[in-house]
Amino acid sequence: MEVVRKHRLKFLTLSMFLSCCLNTSCSLKNPNKNLYDDPSGLSNTLLEKDPSKTISDYSAKEVLYIVNTEFSKAPLFFTEVTGDVEAGAYNQKIRSRRWKTNDEIVSETISTSALVKVGDQSYFKDEMVISRKADKISSLTSVTWGTDYQKSDHERYKKKYGELPSYLSHYIFNDNSIKKATQISENGERYVYEYLLDNYKATPKYQIKMKTNGDLADYKKKKKIVLTLTVSKDFLPIEIVIDEDYTMNKTVLGANLHLSCNGQMKETFSFNTEDSLIPPAYLEFFRGK
Repeated sequence: MEVVRKHRLKFLTLSMFLSCCLNTSCSLKNPNKNLYDDPSGLSNTLLEKDPSKTISDYSAKEVLYIVNTEFSKAPLFFTEVTGDVEAGAYNQKIRSRRWKTNDEIVSETISTSALVKVGDQSYFKDEMVISRKADKISSLTSVTWGTDYQKSDHERYKKKYGELPSYLSHYIFNDNSIKKATQISENGERYVYEYLLDNYKATPKYQIKMKTNGDLADYKKKKKIVLTLTVSKDFLPIEIVIDEDYTMNKTVLGANLHLSCNGQMKETFSFNTEDSLIPPAYLEFFRGK
């Protein structure tokens, strides 16, 4: 993958695991087709921090680029996404978690509504990917995982899900995909920034993820994407909040409905060793497969 280069840039790509599992049925129209014809549209801008500078020396865009770079190099992390998608009386609740311990990563997403409950879990080591689905979902915090599994590799996984969970976000961050970047506040330890993302140029990988998770026949049409990032003075992410509006077509009881949706997602980050330990039951299942 081609990567836009700034300063001492490394060949890395970045992603975040934000998902909303919704079933739709309509004609296939890819809003990002032209970006896929031009691979440069899929590139993140990455920036190495200068040890002689502080976070206050960088613009809001540059801070996001450095945070992307630092997160991708972290040897361990734990992240958790919680959120809701509302479309009138329809409400979808989502919980996603990621654990990284050295060369192993486990990611999972659970989504529940009155109409559907979906759970997916994947294990990553070296170039191998092992995935399984939930057998039973009683709630977002009570899930029985299945014993059937599928093996894949990084390239096939990215074609289906957009990007690997080792990266910060499924949104693309570069000078073209960020329409506006502003510092909101700072207190010496925590710095808060707000980014207005381009509905088209920031979402090619995100659209792949959404289409696969929801078994969609069509792509959602983004109307607004606002990302609020809270980061430490050392450029480590503390929290990301997403506020997005979009329209979608959804089949409910045989009727194809055009819905206006609002999604509110919050992802928290920990780089504590204890938090980042992959649950033993997961390792017991995946290792040796």
